[in-house]
Parts: sequence; C-alpha cells; structure tokens
Amino acid sequence: MKTNAIIRIVLFSVLIAVLTAVLAGSLAFHSFHVASWDWDTVQNSQIVSGGNQDGSQLPPQNSPDNSQLPPWDWDDDAGNSQVVTPTGPSSSSYSLPVTTISELEIQWIAGTISVAYSEGDTLEISETENPKEPMVCRQVGNKLVVQFCRNKLIGPATFQKDLTIRIPRNWVPMELQIDTVSADLDMSGITLNELEVDSVSAKCTLTDCTADSVSLETVSGDIFFSGTLRELSCSAVSGHCAAKLNSTPYSVELEGLSGTLELGLPADCTGFRTEMEKATGQFVSDFPVTRVGRDYRYGDGMCLIEIEGLAGNVAIRKNP
Repeated sequence: MKTNAIIRIVLFSVLIAVLTAVLAGSLAFHSFHVASWDWDTVQNSQIVSGGNQDGSQLPPQNSPDNSQLPPWDWDDDAGNSQVVTPTGPSSSSYSLPVTTISELEIQWIAGTISVAYSEGDTLEISETENPKEPMVCRQVGNKLVVQFCRNKLIGPATFQKDLTIRIPRNWVPMELQIDTVSADLDMSGITLNELEVDSVSAKCTLTDCTADSVSLETVSGDIFFSGTLRELSCSAVSGHCAAKLNSTPYSVELEGLSGTLELGLPADCTGFRTEMEKATGQFVSDFPVTRVGRDYRYGDGMCLIEIEGLAGNVAIRKNP
C-alpha cells in the first residue's frame, strides 16, 4: 500500500508512542461504531474474533500537538514546474481552462479545503487571502499542483487559510490527490477516475463521490467516504477511516495500526472473503460469515477484503 511522504513525516513518532503502549499492556480491544452514520451498532453484529463483547468504546486517542509537526515538504516536482499566474478576480484566485489539465494535486496544511462542482467551464481556485503568504499554483505537465504557500518553512501552527476549489461538471479528472495536515476537507458529489487522500490530524468528509480507485490514509484523524468505487484502500494509524459504499467493490485493502476501519456494504451484497495478515485486533461483521482457517467468507466470496494491522479494529457493516 502506498504511503505518501506527508504520512511518513509523523509516522515514526506515532509508531513509537503506539508500540510503547502495546508493550505496556495498555491496549485493549473494544466494540466500536460510527455514531454519526445510521449503521447498525456492534452490539447487533456478529463478533467473530477477539475483543470484549460488553459494548464498551475504544479508548480516546489524543491528537498530536500541531505546533510540533515539522515544516511542510513541498512536492519534489515543484522545481521542474511552471508557476501559474493568478487569473481570478483577486490576486489570490485562479480561473483556469481545463484543456491542458488532467490531474489535480492539493497540498494544504492548516484551515479548510472545500471541493465541489461549479456551473461554469473553468477550474476556479480561491483562498482566504494572506498577503504575506499567498498560495501557489504550479503546472507539471498535465498536473496542476495547488500549494498552501511558497515558503517551505511554514508549519501547520503558523496560520490558517481556507481553500475553495470549484470543478466544471463536464470535467472528469484522471487523478485527484489531496494531502492535508490539520486542514479539514469537505468534498461532495465529485466523479473522477482516481482519488487519493492523505491526512494528518484532520477530518476529511467525502460524500456521494464516484471513482474507479480510492485510497484513503489518515494519521490521528478521521476520514469518511460514501459513494461508488471499484477498488478501495484504507489505512488508519491512531485514527478512524470509514467507507459506506453504494455497490459491492471488486477489492478492498484495510490496514490499521491502533486505528479503526469500517466498511459499509449494500444489503444486497452477494458475498466477500477476507485475507488476514498480522491482524491482531477485533473483526466484526453484520453479515453471517463462515470461518475458513483464519479468514472469513460470506456468500459467493466475490469481493476480496485484505486486512492487515496491529491492534487495529475492523468492522464490515450492512448498509440500511
């Protein structure tokens, strides 16, 4: 599973803290659920391995102090790119034709990110202005890179800005990559080919989206996805990653380190099978599964769900 550079910035420090807790014997398995979504709770599910069955919740997880995070590390391609001149109504906004753009990458470290459709035929990018540190847009081939600011030494605790991106409805990006540190993301109703979200200490909400391939990674944050896809990859380190799908995907990869992973499948799902590797946490299924060795199977087993994690919790939900 691909791990973005933004995740590696803080991964080792999180690993040390988690492994120390494991060695101290302070980690315990608990039942869990997503309270904000209308899914069945674990108390009404089939617990098939490990964990307590008393309905207790996972222990609260502390988010890291954002002021201690290292400075932002811009994309390595930035040195070979062309800076785009602001063309919007203000000195910190862009209105760009999409004829030469097939990929979009967002690098944002503090504030909020909003991505939605517009009724126009251009890509609209704007921010709450900061005269000293405006955002920078660079084009690398067919990829447009939106950066928080030009200064590489700016850290997440320095200041916040809100980013707004409006996409033409007739434009389907080949790839949308969003890297966020302490910047909450909201995206709704977007159709694209490939989506990748990497977050640190942020809440990311992606609703009613459609993609062929989706990759979601979080460290000490929350990611919620709903929509339709073919392939899904979820990773959570001391965080929570949940996906509620309208149709059964072809394959799913779930990886957690002291994190919580939830996968919601439609009630008419014909079947899935799991392949577990180094999975020491609790596995929960709303579907009646059959154990096959250390793995599980439901129905025809067409959807492959690969699960790997240390002290991570995984739930397969049946959508209402």
